[in-house]
Amino acid sequence: MKKILIVIVGLAMTGSVVAQMPTFATFSGSGTTAATVIIPQRPTSQVRVVSVIASSDLASSTIDLYSGTTARYVVATNLSTSATTMVLDSTNGLASNAVIYVQSAISNTVATITAVTATNIWAGTGTITNVGAIVTLSGALGVLQAVNAEVEVLGNHVALGLGASSYKQYGSDGLYVGNYGRAVYITTTATNACAFNAVTVHFDSQSN
Repeated sequence: MKKILIVIVGLAMTGSVVAQMPTFATFSGSGTTAATVIIPQRPTSQVRVVSVIASSDLASSTIDLYSGTTARYVVATNLSTSATTMVLDSTNGLASNAVIYVQSAISNTVATITAVTATNIWAGTGTITNVGAIVTLSGALGVLQAVNAEVEVLGNHVALGLGASSYKQYGSDGLYVGNYGRAVYITTTATNACAFNAVTVHFDSQSN
């Protein structure tokens, strides 16, 4: 009887440990004068960057990491990928020169705000429900805009040295920890060629 009880307890503990194990994923990206990696937000997870391998031919280049902070939401559908404006639920947290992460059903992107204008949001009954924001961007957004898509102001900037390096690596369990439920954006620059050869993250199921 004692042996059976020990086995049952052991299985219960093992199941608990497995349920709390983080999910790992690896991302990459390359470009000529700039390279980026976008790690999409997961509402019930926290992005933890554990390893970055990057290359650049620019002596002054850095690895720049950002996390989503203030979250806003799209309130008007726009089916044009060349659109340079968005209508969001509020002006709170938005300002010129802010960099934002934009969620899309097919892909995700990052854009820079050039202007924020308050606008009334009307309900179907003809009443004003909120004061929203018309956001002007520095260029075409490049993705479709759907109602309730999340938009996050990027902040919590951390810069790591890169320079003219090939396959420079950083690794640590706490190399960079994004805000809970928010995206993480990583970028670098170059003269002619740069790349994130591999960015490994894990998604924690609870905020630390």
